[in-house]
Amino acid sequence: MCSFDIRSLQRWAVASIVAVSPSLTSALADEPLPPIRPANYDWQGPYAGVLLGLKSFRTSHADLSGAPADFSARGRIAGIIAGYNFTHRDLVFGPEGDVSYGLLKATENGNAFKTDFHASLRARVGRRFGRALPFATAGISTVQFAYRDAQPGIRQSHVQFNATAGGGIEFALAPALSGRIEYLYGRKLGSRDTGLNHTHIVRAAATYQFGN
Repeated sequence: MCSFDIRSLQRWAVASIVAVSPSLTSALADEPLPPIRPANYDWQGPYAGVLLGLKSFRTSHADLSGAPADFSARGRIAGIIAGYNFTHRDLVFGPEGDVSYGLLKATENGNAFKTDFHASLRARVGRRFGRALPFATAGISTVQFAYRDAQPGIRQSHVQFNATAGGGIEFALAPALSGRIEYLYGRKLGSRDTGLNHTHIVRAAATYQFGN
């Protein structure tokens, strides 16, 4: 008797599944599941942080005495960075500024050339992909440099303005913390004979997003 009841129950269950399956399949076909998309990070608002990197320069030297020298140097830099992000759909844009310090010095044929402070004010624009933000940036930078001529007593220092541009990628690491890596290129503005013809900066930064 028990065996008969179990077989009857099994047959009833199979028949029920077969009867319900077409209706269930039709209902699922009428209401497709929404696509799965990664949530976009909200970059809107002010941010500030710290940066570390490497900087190199190459100079012109028309004002220096002695044989022509190819002045170039590279070294480490550290500083602070801050800005404000505006968003429009997946577009992220806004102003950004930074100040950094790193003593770079080159000597050749009795002449010496050094630079330390660097600052920039730039516009930045990027497109967010989930928690990633690739971006481009351009603006104006300023550097302080000094040189000592081979002739005794000839020392000068100047502040130079550069056109600067570059790009990088930033990642949201936590609700209010992001990290980035970027490259900046600077080229001397104006007609001064002596100065930093080219600067190259590769740096990493960690920023706190106050909007989050």
